[in-house]
Amino acid sequence: MTENTTIVAGGHVFQVLADLTTAPRSMTVTVRAEGGRDWTFQEPAWRPLGYGLGDHGFYLWSARRLISFGDAGLREPELTPLDEDIIAVFYLDPTWLAVCETSVRLLGQAGELSRVELSEVATSVRLEGRVLVLDGPSGVQIKLEVGAKQLRVLD
Repeated sequence: MTENTTIVAGGHVFQVLADLTTAPRSMTVTVRAEGGRDWTFQEPAWRPLGYGLGDHGFYLWSARRLISFGDAGLREPELTPLDEDIIAVFYLDPTWLAVCETSVRLLGQAGELSRVELSEVATSVRLEGRVLVLDGPSGVQIKLEVGAKQLRVLD
């Protein structure tokens, strides 16, 4: 089975093809840009692909890796592996905010800038300006202030 998703970012059109033949162990993800450029990745398939758009282009994530197509895919994608399942990713120029199953990480060019461990898996996530709001299955809500280089738990 193959999933085909069309992404439009910055005036460019991308096709994302996910071959799920070997799911849930793995999937082959191919991203095609206009002009015949394409990239292929082997990704874990126990979670669906996630997608995001920003002024810089678009990005996607699998269970364990963020793949960013900056400059609307005109250069090679940036690959950021994580050691925990990814729930959602937000681009906050120039940093990334990765919400994982049991942690939230602020990532910069040189790697992890800040990290907050969670007591339970977030069931819903949203970003309100510079405040990340996480709801857990027990009804607990956690709010994190997202600074330029630091995450801070709000009371």
